[in-house]
Amino acid sequence: MDSHFSLPGIRSISYVAANVLPDHIAYMRASRIPIKLNIKQNFVPFVGEPTCETESTKINKAKKQSVTLNFRCTQPLPEDYALAFVVTDNNGQNWLIGQREEPFPLVSCTQTFGITDGDPSSITVTVTFEASEALIPIEME
Repeated sequence: MDSHFSLPGIRSISYVAANVLPDHIAYMRASRIPIKLNIKQNFVPFVGEPTCETESTKINKAKKQSVTLNFRCTQPLPEDYALAFVVTDNNGQNWLIGQREEPFPLVSCTQTFGITDGDPSSITVTVTFEASEALIPIEME
């Protein structure tokens, strides 16, 4: 059984250091424990329309979920520590991509210098993550 899900528009994107997240957050989600986080977010000034899609697959009764977040921003993201991302959709729901333990989300950045009289200089970011629970609904305090 495969399912595909796309967020209904993205209001904000932020990143946090993965090491500030609670241990085994995917297990908390699988156990249906509500997840409330009180952590400092670093908001990303994005341009254009970001997208976030997730796909769930069951293989031999085990759930596997993959999520892809795409956005363009004007400032580089930190590269010296593992990141997790908080995405807020247009309905006000917060979603976490990432966890404290490995594997961490894979972050790919492409610098674009734009053209004169056209698109501004920007960084295209693609975040991919696979886990049993890769897109986790959370509450931010």
